[in-house]
Amino acid sequence: MIELMAGVTIMVVLVGIGVAAFSRFQARDRAASVKNEIISAVKLARTYATTSQVPSGYSSQLDYVSLTLTAGGLLTVSPVNITSGVGTSYFAKQILEPETNLTALGFGSLLFSVPEGKLLELKGNASPPLYEAQPVDIADTVSVTISSGAVGTTDSLTVMVSANGTLTEGKK
Repeated sequence: MIELMAGVTIMVVLVGIGVAAFSRFQARDRAASVKNEIISAVKLARTYATTSQVPSGYSSQLDYVSLTLTAGGLLTVSPVNITSGVGTSYFAKQILEPETNLTALGFGSLLFSVPEGKLLELKGNASPPLYEAQPVDIADTVSVTISSGAVGTTDSLTVMVSANGTLTEGKK
């Protein structure tokens, strides 16, 4: 009887360790999924800018392509005209997975220049209806950090966009 109790105790401990490890694996997988969504959206927004593609029904001149990411995980890619502002979006998608957190973009939105695809920022007094932008300082990068809110996980993933619009992935 003692051997049976010892065997059951060992099994319970092993199952507990396995469940904890699986939970951490799922948390890392969810964070990686969010990171991949952000990377895909940045690449797509930059492609829209470099090819001057506009969504169906957009009739204004395309000056920039905007990628907006809220802290709540809503990612939107939209065309922007200097005078008329943001047009009908290419797409909007909720990307935040359960138990994941992310930092919002430093500038609020990423603006990609047409047709170069370089990163821009709104000028200090730019507001609707005049959306004037200027190139981001060549040394600047904009980053988004994705972390898991699950217990026992401390890994963070980072997506950085440089001034020339290129992507870098990192892990903290």
